[in-house]
Amino acid sequence: MVSELQRAPLRGRLRFDESAAKHTAWRIGGPIARFYEPANEGDLLRFLQILPSTDVVVWTGAGCNLLVRDGGFPGTVIAPRRAFDQIELVSESAVCAGAGVRLPKLARFCAQQRLNGAQVFANWPHTVGGALQMCVSRDRQSLWPLVESVVTLDRYGERRSLSMSDLRQRGFPPNEWLIAAQFRFADAPAEPRRARSATNVGHGPVFRAAQGREVHELIRQAGLEGIRSGGIELAADDSNYVHVKKDACVGDLERLIVRVQETVRERLGVRLERQVQLVGRRQ
Repeated sequence: MVSELQRAPLRGRLRFDESAAKHTAWRIGGPIARFYEPANEGDLLRFLQILPSTDVVVWTGAGCNLLVRDGGFPGTVIAPRRAFDQIELVSESAVCAGAGVRLPKLARFCAQQRLNGAQVFANWPHTVGGALQMCVSRDRQSLWPLVESVVTLDRYGERRSLSMSDLRQRGFPPNEWLIAAQFRFADAPAEPRRARSATNVGHGPVFRAAQGREVHELIRQAGLEGIRSGGIELAADDSNYVHVKKDACVGDLERLIVRVQETVRERLGVRLERQVQLVGRRQ
């Protein structure tokens, strides 16, 4: 497969045994067997046609939610940021944004168009696709209430559009990736509340909100503020984020996650679900 991919007329950037640390906001992670950045949607479709159907494929946005374990990932990681980085005003109050658009860019575009509702996401490091597929939420804010419809792509290059009613009835389809979303801002508040900048780290939160309770409050109540595992330490200003030291590895984060989950469950009876996606082999 390696030689076939090397000979293929691909316009994007393909790398073999690529360090995940170069492509995640956490700056840690093991090697990725194949890392591809498509030039556009057509280029991505050619790449998917060449890959064997048995190959495991994972998508990443800004690298805020995905981590490759230290032993490496034997499949393919696709980073579609350049291929789906377009924003378009489709009506007076509706915007279509590609999955690779970073949320600060979306917020700036909407401000230029005098549309309210996106400013709250100006400090988020995620892309549109990453924020929606991982259901990212901070300060009880979410992109989903603004969504009218999404466009997805499956493993074989089949494209389809799904309305919010489709998604509510059936959920997000398995084995499909979000490549664009249409947002409507007509009902947005005139002066939306800005999300607080919880910490100076650039990656996403570690855990999802649980039972309507803020994760950092649960961690504080469990007496876990400031704990550390190797080169990973819970941030002082928001314990749902971590500081990553130079000597850190993904194994450090996994051990910290398990410790927090077990302690919060034992002391408070709350199960914390991991937000960050971990793939690959442990070292």
